[in-house]
Amino acid sequence: MMHKLVPRVRGLILFYSYPYDFMVDQMEAARLGNCDHIATFTAMNLRAVGITAAIDFTHVWGNNGGGHTWNTMFMEDGKKFHFDGTTIGFVEDFPCRSAKIYRKTYGRQKTDFKGCEEEIPPTIKNEHTIDVTNEYVKTVKISVPLKYEPFTEKTYAVICSYNNRAWVPQDYGKIKNSKAQFRNMGIGNIYLAMYFDEGRLYAASDPFILTENGELNFLVADDNRKEEMLLLRKYPISKSIQGYHDMMVNNSFQGANKPDFKDSIVLYKITTSPSKIETAIITNPKAFRYVRYIAPVIDKGDVAELEFYGGKTSSDTIKLTGRPIGCPEVQMSFGSPYQNAFDGNIDTFFSAYWSLPRSWAG
Repeated sequence: MMHKLVPRVRGLILFYSYPYDFMVDQMEAARLGNCDHIATFTAMNLRAVGITAAIDFTHVWGNNGGGHTWNTMFMEDGKKFHFDGTTIGFVEDFPCRSAKIYRKTYGRQKTDFKGCEEEIPPTIKNEHTIDVTNEYVKTVKISVPLKYEPFTEKTYAVICSYNNRAWVPQDYGKIKNSKAQFRNMGIGNIYLAMYFDEGRLYAASDPFILTENGELNFLVADDNRKEEMLLLRKYPISKSIQGYHDMMVNNSFQGANKPDFKDSIVLYKITTSPSKIETAIITNPKAFRYVRYIAPVIDKGDVAELEFYGGKTSSDTIKLTGRPIGCPEVQMSFGSPYQNAFDGNIDTFFSAYWSLPRSWAG
């Protein structure tokens, strides 16, 4: 089973960086690809049987990193049916908020940045797309006051969203009377107007929240009104990440004195979905040679990091060390083995496979 699974995982990783479309027969032979490949494959098949279909995409979400591509069918009654043949399902409930959604076209669309190409980032300078954001979410036209002067005179500004690491371009707009005009912007996101100069972006305004009423709620730091805060996490929890959190419910911690855990007892059971790094207090006073985190029979035991504390008395809180054990045995180069749960790095994780009867790390 492992040998069959590994090439598939590797193939998916490679396909995400492959920039070209595949022919239908290539997709049928490979049966793998990223969302761009699958959406193109779906559109070609639908068109081949007389169904009008388009390819829609967002190159980056409004409140998260990454983007996605899916399809739209044009119905006989004039309505449009948006659907996704990859992971999301029907496109009525996106996993993240949308700032801009575009539709690919064969024909070249009119653009108004001729002569100012150097002011537009390459990622949004596509002449074969049309803006269809308002087919999916509520949009507004906004005028953003430009608080900061550009290094050189500019005709255009760029509106960006934050992808949890950096500000990334969503669209461009003309500057008029020290304000940048942007059309068809998805509401509910945090944006920043920026200038693009010699391959880099720099701020033209303060960041702002675009409210449901189309108002710009600027976020400006006030040095005179400081507050203390407890930072529980830096990034928002997406639906996919929340799914991993929810998967931990009903998983448990066990203690045993036999290496096969035949004498194990449950020390703690997770009953609610965790939202941050959590601490489980063990009240059992017995001593155990082996401890583990284990999933129920039908679920996975995904976890990013585990630490066990104890000592000679029940009140001791010494960090315990030992040799990691677990199931399944996976080579480090092939996936996410149980050793990752004890490497001190919350960016790595242990992830087992659904086909296994039980997975654990201890």
